[in-house]
Amino acid sequence: MQALNSNTVTGSLCREVDSLRARCASIIQSLIQCQNLSLKVRLQNELYSLENRRTELLKTAYLMLDKDFCDYLSIKLLIELCRRPISALN
Repeated sequence: MQALNSNTVTGSLCREVDSLRARCASIIQSLIQCQNLSLKVRLQNELYSLENRRTELLKTAYLMLDKDFCDYLSIKLLIELCRRPISALN
């Protein structure tokens, strides 16, 4: 049962990384078109926040790997997804 639950956790984290990437793409498009300085600042702050979340997920993935939490390949996939640049501002 632990393997099933841990794979579900890993899958959820992979989906979260994917949605972070999608949100970043949307924000970057908005930044390109944005004319309002205060909105640009808010969008840049959100990008920064998403990058911090990605970093947290990467740290979590490494902890899971160290603890043999679940399937090695699932965790390696999560690490790969987290390591990919999340925004054009990196």
